[in-house]
Amino acid sequence: MRRIVLVFLILSITVMVFSFPIPLPFLSREADKNLLQAESEYNKIKLTDFSKLSDLGYGINANVYFGGQINHSSGYGNYHLGAIWRNFNRSFVISSKFEADLEHNIPATIEFRIEEYRVELNVTGDAGPESDLGKITFDKYLNLEILKKPIFIFAEPQVKFLVNQDTLIEPTIAIFTGIGFGKIYPSAEYHRVGDFLKILEKNDLLTREITMEEIKILMTILKNRWQGYKETDLALKKLQELEILKEFPSRAVFLSLIKSIEISHEYMETGSDTRLGINYNFTTGETIYLGVTGDEEEEEEDKPLRVSLTYRESYQRTPFLITPWLSLFQELKPDIITFANLGSEIIYQVNPRIKHFIKDKFTFYSGENYTSFSNNLKAGTYFEIVALLGACLTGEIYAKKDYRPRFTIQFNLGIGMLDL
Repeated sequence: MRRIVLVFLILSITVMVFSFPIPLPFLSREADKNLLQAESEYNKIKLTDFSKLSDLGYGINANVYFGGQINHSSGYGNYHLGAIWRNFNRSFVISSKFEADLEHNIPATIEFRIEEYRVELNVTGDAGPESDLGKITFDKYLNLEILKKPIFIFAEPQVKFLVNQDTLIEPTIAIFTGIGFGKIYPSAEYHRVGDFLKILEKNDLLTREITMEEIKILMTILKNRWQGYKETDLALKKLQELEILKEFPSRAVFLSLIKSIEISHEYMETGSDTRLGINYNFTTGETIYLGVTGDEEEEEEDKPLRVSLTYRESYQRTPFLITPWLSLFQELKPDIITFANLGSEIIYQVNPRIKHFIKDKFTFYSGENYTSFSNNLKAGTYFEIVALLGACLTGEIYAKKDYRPRFTIQFNLGIGMLDL
């Protein structure tokens, strides 16, 4: 067991070191230039030049069972949806990230009994001290800068709730509001077009520099990575129509263009932001059982009030997509408690059909009489079967203070980004 823990700690430290390069890119203007601008003689359009960008990433998988005898059969299913969305313009950004899980158990018997019926819906996310609240974030940018980064004010409603047929559970509702600096862009389409143009430029097939409007046209054509052949053909014909392409490329170049699309990321964010503010809970998710009249007097409970600092960065170093993050919470009432979370995600695109990913999350909790910490390390491989449909094999190690490490293996079939 000690060897397992030692290996686990070495892997965790390796992930952390790799995910937080020195110097940190959010302090380096040169790093910004490399990460946000397509280095191309014919494409001078930077990511920061766009006034509007929007993109959505999602993953859906399901596990369904039905069987038994004619007069006594049963069915069971669980379904998972993960979604991330960002709508950006120069002065205002809306973004969201959440997960929803639905489970059901409905026996199909001749003598149907309502107590055997079970449906449960759980909505969570990655917000809050426990990183288990869904969120929608509103950022309003000001005409100010710090460390050459734009300043914004923000409000982020957060929620977690669980619903089933046996109980009504009051949701956890909180808000995180304050001030921040930096900017994160939904950049999958931009990088997909940039890589496409670089291949054409390398093969001396472009006639002139491309404009912003022409980049936007290509982004509407190279919208995703699921139809590489069709999108490549449409994009080349549009470039010919715009008189940017000298001649239709050879088969070898055509195949390289298809591959550049297929190995691109379905959803990607580029940039960084840092936020400082107040996190306040309006409700704390108390359970109310059906049949309770509510006549009993309930003791009023102080709702948690916390000062919070968060940082997140996301950038690409081909073929890697790297996302380090951290969040710190200092609870001021009803108790003095410190929460700290830090982690990272690394995605490595091996080829158009296979990508590996590794995620690590370290959590620290310290109260007046108790200190705890845990680490969750997850690694997996995603195999694309056909367009949209894929399989994901994941191994996970979870270790917590005073508990033995837990190891699990999971296999999923689904559509979209199955690691969400």
